[in-house]
Amino acid sequence: CVWVVHGAIIRSATTATELGADGSEKRSPFANEAFFPGPLGQYIAHYKAFGENPAIHKDCLPSGFQVNYWLHKNARRELAPGEEDGLLGEKKDTKVWMRIMALMHQGKVETIWTPIGRIPKYRDLQRLFSELINKEYSQEVYTHQFSLYIENLIHRIDTSYEEFAKEQEMPEEFFHTLDTWRRDLRALESIIGPVVTPGQVIEYVAANLP
Repeated sequence: CVWVVHGAIIRSATTATELGADGSEKRSPFANEAFFPGPLGQYIAHYKAFGENPAIHKDCLPSGFQVNYWLHKNARRELAPGEEDGLLGEKKDTKVWMRIMALMHQGKVETIWTPIGRIPKYRDLQRLFSELINKEYSQEVYTHQFSLYIENLIHRIDTSYEEFAKEQEMPEEFFHTLDTWRRDLRALESIIGPVVTPGQVIEYVAANLP
Protein backbone atom coordinates (compact mmCIF):
# COMPACT_ATOMS: atom_id res chain seq x y z
CA CYS A 1 0.00 0.00 0.00
CA VAL A 2 1.44 3.34 -1.07
CA TRP A 3 0.01 5.14 1.97
CA VAL A 4 1.91 2.74 4.24
CA VAL A 5 5.21 3.64 2.57
CA HIS A 6 4.43 7.35 2.82
CA GLY A 7 3.78 6.96 6.53
CA ALA A 8 6.92 4.91 7.08
CA ILE A 9 9.36 7.32 5.41
CA ILE A 10 8.26 10.45 7.30
CA ARG A 11 11.21 12.52 8.44
CA SER A 12 11.28 15.35 10.96
CA ALA A 13 13.76 17.89 12.28
CA THR A 14 14.99 17.54 15.85
CA THR A 15 13.53 20.20 18.14
CA ALA A 16 14.50 21.96 21.33
CA THR A 17 12.47 19.44 23.34
CA GLU A 18 14.87 16.63 22.38
CA LEU A 19 18.20 15.89 24.01
CA GLY A 20 21.07 16.94 21.75
CA ALA A 21 18.73 18.52 19.20
CA ASP A 22 20.50 20.42 16.43
CA GLY A 23 17.72 20.85 13.86
CA SER A 24 18.96 18.00 11.69
CA GLU A 25 16.57 15.59 9.98
CA LYS A 26 15.89 12.16 11.38
CA ARG A 27 13.71 9.23 10.44
CA SER A 28 10.30 9.37 12.12
CA PRO A 29 8.12 6.54 10.75
CA PHE A 30 4.42 7.23 11.24
CA ALA A 31 5.52 10.00 13.64
CA ASN A 32 5.13 7.56 16.55
CA GLU A 33 8.16 5.23 16.49
CA ALA A 34 8.63 5.50 20.25
CA PHE A 35 5.32 3.68 20.73
CA PHE A 36 5.91 0.73 18.39
CA PRO A 37 5.03 -2.53 20.21
CA GLY A 38 7.63 -4.55 18.28
CA PRO A 39 10.12 -4.52 15.39
CA LEU A 40 9.55 -1.86 12.74
CA GLY A 41 9.34 -4.45 9.96
CA GLN A 42 6.48 -6.23 11.72
CA TYR A 43 4.70 -2.94 12.36
CA ILE A 44 4.82 -2.05 8.66
CA ALA A 45 3.76 -5.58 7.67
CA HIS A 46 0.69 -5.26 9.92
CA TYR A 47 -0.28 -1.99 8.24
CA LYS A 48 0.15 -3.68 4.86
CA ALA A 49 -2.02 -6.63 5.92
CA PHE A 50 -4.71 -4.23 7.10
CA GLY A 51 -4.69 -2.42 3.76
CA GLU A 52 -4.95 -5.70 1.84
CA ASN A 53 -7.68 -7.24 4.01
CA PRO A 54 -10.43 -8.34 1.57
CA ALA A 55 -13.03 -7.85 4.30
CA ILE A 56 -12.42 -4.09 4.18
CA HIS A 57 -14.03 -2.34 1.22
CA LYS A 58 -11.56 -0.15 -0.67
CA ASP A 59 -13.73 2.92 -0.02
CA CYS A 60 -13.30 2.35 3.72
CA LEU A 61 -9.50 2.30 3.70
CA PRO A 62 -7.62 5.30 5.09
CA SER A 63 -5.65 7.71 2.94
CA GLY A 64 -2.10 8.81 3.71
CA PHE A 65 -0.87 12.39 3.30
CA GLN A 66 2.49 14.05 3.81
CA VAL A 67 2.33 17.76 4.66
CA ASN A 68 5.38 19.96 5.23
CA TYR A 69 4.23 22.77 7.52
CA TRP A 70 7.80 24.08 7.80
CA LEU A 71 8.64 24.61 4.13
CA HIS A 72 10.92 27.65 3.87
CA LYS A 73 11.16 30.14 1.02
CA ASN A 74 14.86 29.42 0.46
CA ALA A 75 14.05 25.74 -0.11
CA ARG A 76 12.03 26.68 -3.19
CA ARG A 77 13.60 29.81 -4.66
CA GLU A 78 16.47 32.26 -4.34
CA LEU A 79 15.79 35.06 -1.90
CA ALA A 80 15.82 38.60 -3.25
CA PRO A 81 18.65 40.89 -2.04
CA GLY A 82 17.85 41.87 1.53
CA GLU A 83 14.89 39.50 1.77
CA GLU A 84 14.68 37.45 4.95
CA ASP A 85 13.90 33.76 4.84
CA GLY A 86 10.63 32.54 6.28
CA LEU A 87 7.92 29.97 5.91
CA LEU A 88 5.96 29.74 2.66
CA GLY A 89 2.81 29.37 4.72
CA GLU A 90 1.58 30.20 8.21
CA LYS A 91 -0.11 28.44 11.11
CA LYS A 92 -3.67 29.29 10.10
CA ASP A 93 -3.16 27.57 6.72
CA THR A 94 -3.49 24.25 8.57
CA LYS A 95 -7.27 24.61 8.40
CA VAL A 96 -7.06 24.53 4.59
CA TRP A 97 -4.68 21.58 4.49
CA MET A 98 -6.95 19.55 6.75
CA ARG A 99 -9.98 20.33 4.60
CA ILE A 100 -8.32 19.52 1.27
CA MET A 101 -7.09 16.21 2.66
CA ALA A 102 -10.63 15.31 3.70
CA LEU A 103 -12.01 16.28 0.29
CA MET A 104 -9.32 14.29 -1.51
CA HIS A 105 -9.99 11.23 0.65
CA GLN A 106 -13.70 11.48 -0.09
CA GLY A 107 -13.08 11.90 -3.82
CA LYS A 108 -14.87 15.25 -3.88
CA VAL A 109 -12.12 17.16 -5.71
CA GLU A 110 -10.02 16.39 -8.76
CA THR A 111 -6.35 15.66 -8.14
CA ILE A 112 -3.12 15.58 -10.13
CA TRP A 113 -1.16 12.34 -10.55
CA THR A 114 2.55 12.43 -9.68
CA PRO A 115 5.02 9.52 -9.40
CA ILE A 116 4.82 9.64 -5.60
CA GLY A 117 1.13 10.28 -5.10
CA ARG A 118 -1.62 12.73 -5.94
CA ILE A 119 -1.63 16.48 -5.24
CA PRO A 120 -4.51 18.97 -5.11
CA LYS A 121 -5.36 21.41 -7.89
CA TYR A 122 -4.76 25.13 -7.51
CA ARG A 123 -8.38 26.15 -8.08
CA ASP A 124 -9.61 24.11 -5.10
CA LEU A 125 -6.94 25.44 -2.75
CA GLN A 126 -7.54 29.01 -3.92
CA ARG A 127 -11.24 28.61 -3.11
CA LEU A 128 -10.63 27.02 0.29
CA PHE A 129 -8.12 29.66 1.35
CA SER A 130 -10.70 32.32 0.54
CA GLU A 131 -13.67 30.54 2.13
CA LEU A 132 -12.03 29.18 5.27
CA ILE A 133 -9.47 31.78 6.31
CA ASN A 134 -10.20 34.76 4.02
CA LYS A 135 -6.69 34.66 2.60
CA GLU A 136 -5.43 35.18 -0.93
CA TYR A 137 -3.52 32.15 -2.24
CA SER A 138 -1.39 32.87 -5.28
CA GLN A 139 -0.46 30.62 -8.17
CA GLU A 140 3.19 31.40 -7.38
CA VAL A 141 2.96 30.07 -3.82
CA TYR A 142 1.08 26.99 -5.04
CA THR A 143 3.78 26.28 -7.61
CA HIS A 144 6.54 26.63 -5.02
CA GLN A 145 4.73 24.35 -2.57
CA PHE A 146 3.74 21.57 -4.97
CA SER A 147 6.52 21.43 -7.58
CA LEU A 148 8.58 18.22 -7.60
CA TYR A 149 12.27 18.75 -6.84
CA ILE A 150 13.47 15.50 -8.30
CA GLU A 151 16.94 15.22 -6.75
CA ASN A 152 15.58 15.99 -3.28
CA LEU A 153 12.94 13.30 -3.68
CA ILE A 154 15.41 10.75 -5.04
CA HIS A 155 17.75 11.45 -2.12
CA ARG A 156 14.93 10.84 0.32
CA ILE A 157 13.99 7.60 -1.43
CA ASP A 158 17.59 6.36 -1.42
CA THR A 159 18.07 7.33 2.23
CA SER A 160 14.88 5.52 3.20
CA TYR A 161 15.89 2.46 1.17
CA GLU A 162 19.26 2.30 2.94
CA GLU A 163 17.74 2.78 6.41
CA PHE A 164 14.90 0.29 6.02
CA ALA A 165 17.11 -2.34 4.38
CA LYS A 166 18.72 -2.74 7.81
CA GLU A 167 15.39 -3.64 9.42
CA GLN A 168 14.26 -7.24 9.78
CA GLU A 169 11.02 -8.66 8.37
CA MET A 170 10.42 -5.76 5.99
CA PRO A 171 7.84 -6.56 3.27
CA GLU A 172 9.42 -6.75 -0.20
CA GLU A 173 6.59 -4.62 -1.58
CA PHE A 174 7.92 -1.73 0.49
CA PHE A 175 11.16 -1.64 -1.49
CA HIS A 176 9.33 -2.29 -4.75
CA THR A 177 7.29 0.86 -4.15
CA LEU A 178 10.45 2.91 -3.55
CA ASP A 179 12.00 1.48 -6.74
CA THR A 180 8.87 2.39 -8.71
CA TRP A 181 8.90 5.95 -7.37
CA ARG A 182 12.57 6.35 -8.28
CA ARG A 183 12.03 4.98 -11.80
CA ASP A 184 9.03 7.20 -12.50
CA LEU A 185 10.71 10.31 -11.10
CA ARG A 186 13.74 9.72 -13.31
CA ALA A 187 11.45 9.31 -16.32
CA LEU A 188 9.79 12.62 -15.50
CA GLU A 189 13.16 14.29 -15.00
CA SER A 190 14.48 13.01 -18.35
CA ILE A 191 11.68 14.80 -20.20
CA ILE A 192 11.09 17.95 -18.14
CA GLY A 193 14.12 18.56 -15.94
CA PRO A 194 15.11 18.63 -12.25
CA VAL A 195 12.17 20.78 -11.13
CA VAL A 196 8.67 19.87 -12.32
CA THR A 197 5.68 22.15 -11.74
CA PRO A 198 2.12 20.86 -11.31
CA GLY A 199 1.24 22.22 -14.75
CA GLN A 200 4.12 20.33 -16.32
CA VAL A 201 3.00 17.14 -14.59
CA ILE A 202 -0.47 17.53 -16.12
CA GLU A 203 1.06 17.94 -19.59
CA TYR A 204 3.35 14.93 -19.02
CA VAL A 205 0.44 12.72 -17.95
CA ALA A 206 -1.63 13.76 -20.97
CA ALA A 207 1.21 12.93 -23.35
CA ASN A 208 2.71 9.81 -21.77
CA LEU A 209 0.21 7.93 -19.60
CA PRO A 210 -2.92 6.06 -20.75
